[in-house]
Amino acid sequence: MISIRLIRVLILFCLWNSMACTPSSKAQKTPIPQEATTYLFPYDLEKPDVTFELPNSLQEISGITPTPDGKQIVAIQDENGILFFINKATGKVEKEIPWYKDGDYEDVLCLDQQIYVIKSKGTLYELNPTPADTFQMIKHKTHLKKEQDVEGLCYDEKNNRLLLTCKGYLGEGEEFQDKKGVYAFDLKTKQLSETPVFSIRLAQLKRFLNDKKMTEQIEELNKILEDNEHKLTIAPSAIGIHPIHDHFYLLSSVGKVLVVIDRAGELVHIQKLKKSNHRQPEGIFFEADGTLFISNEGKKDTAPNIQRFRMN
Repeated sequence: MISIRLIRVLILFCLWNSMACTPSSKAQKTPIPQEATTYLFPYDLEKPDVTFELPNSLQEISGITPTPDGKQIVAIQDENGILFFINKATGKVEKEIPWYKDGDYEDVLCLDQQIYVIKSKGTLYELNPTPADTFQMIKHKTHLKKEQDVEGLCYDEKNNRLLLTCKGYLGEGEEFQDKKGVYAFDLKTKQLSETPVFSIRLAQLKRFLNDKKMTEQIEELNKILEDNEHKLTIAPSAIGIHPIHDHFYLLSSVGKVLVVIDRAGELVHIQKLKKSNHRQPEGIFFEADGTLFISNEGKKDTAPNIQRFRMN
């Protein structure tokens, strides 16, 4: 015969089991913890783990890119048609290769065996190396002009395209003064998109600062954005794609700002850069593990440099 005590234990067990397996309405309405949805910027941009000082020949360094084997950094400066090959471990310039006449060259990209160089007027140069340390050059004219002032170049592997970011406005008139754009160069068709594939907008930046309540940086950032009430004064000088998070990083020497945007074109983060550490940031690229490199132009009393930042 089953005792009354045993029956009570069985009833309590069934009730407990039923409650554990059936989600309550209260549990379903519990919001996701704020920590789970908060974006954490993965770098301390005031503490590079290494800084390479560069020679005076790179005083106007305007772009950097890793070589395919990962052992060197190719740099370009915006006055001469010379490629500088820098040892990535020591920061020493190991080789200089003239490739074209002097010009305003703003960024460089190594992609497989090709090297791409972008000019401020929107001309894209495709360089194919030869055994004699020279290049066969293909010139791609685009519809961009000097008014757009193209400054940044990177490879978008997901879409097999190059991304070109403009420091200048997208056109004349007030309707263009509140945004800066990024165009796409299709590597299959060798054609540049007629319109930007995404853009940075003044209202978007202001809304982000207000929503996120970035109290630590809000005063400095608001001052940059409100110097001209209807104009976006941030001017992207370099662009890179984070290899792990898949976010676009747009670096602006004007205002000393780094803007992070996701694939949907939404603003993820704004990082104010200190002038004491980032005198004139002009170049950016990532390694596969997320290690970030930023180059700075030199000034009269300081040498140009390349800084390396590990992910936190």
